Amino acid sequence: MLKKSIPILSVIAAVVLLLITAKALTNLPEPQNTENGIQEQKQIIIDYIECANSVSAQAAFDILLADFGNSDLVLPAVYQIGEKFREKAQYKSAISAHKFIVDNFPENKQAVWAQRGLAASYIGLGDMNTAETETQKLIDNYINAPDIAQSLFEVADTYYWFGKNDKARPLYQMVIDNWPDDQYEEEECVLTQMGILDCVYDPNHPCKPERHISGFCDQTVLPYRCKTCGDAGDCNPANSIRQCHDKWWPF
Repeated sequence: MLKKSIPILSVIAAVVLLLITAKALTNLPEPQNTENGIQEQKQIIIDYIECANSVSAQAAFDILLADFGNSDLVLPAVYQIGEKFREKAQYKSAISAHKFIVDNFPENKQAVWAQRGLAASYIGLGDMNTAETETQKLIDNYINAPDIAQSLFEVADTYYWFGKNDKARPLYQMVIDNWPDDQYEEEECVLTQMGILDCVYDPNHPCKPERHISGFCDQTVLPYRCKTCGDAGDCNPANSIRQCHDKWWPF
């Protein structure tokens, strides 16, 4: 009698399992609920980072990836967290966040920025060899991405802020040479005047000498480059970009 009941029990168990599975599938979280969950967890992580609680921040980040790491909906949050880690000089955690995007979603539009974040984080960490490797990956893998020029320019900026002008210079020049739009033409003049790029006091050069001293007061590049010199409205020929550079970046 017992032998005959075993198949019946097995069938019943299988049916119950199917019903449970079907119920679970019908109760999957809606995309909106997923996004809300991501945002809530992201805010928890950022709060921990702001409070310099790196252990809790990393633990909360691990939970974020465990809960939502299979969805590309999480990528903007992961990128923002990586940048917050980098802002607070927690470079190893920043590398972990950006690497998650590059390794798992290399075709996503966030990947070019994450690759830029990897290069910048290694610069901050002082690992210049790996920074160069990650910068080359940015060039090799994302040269046709819409945001490649800005990404490379920001890597150059990071080298510059860490006093690595020899590393910054060829990247600045690469962007200016390959994406010669108005934004980067203005940047070239400022960078030249600040001594980062070679001086170009050539009357035939598009960056005329007189533009080095004046003409940038209403441009966004001057407040950005010399933001510590005061408001852009204080700019005049006597208070040149060169004076700003000599005061704040005397190397």
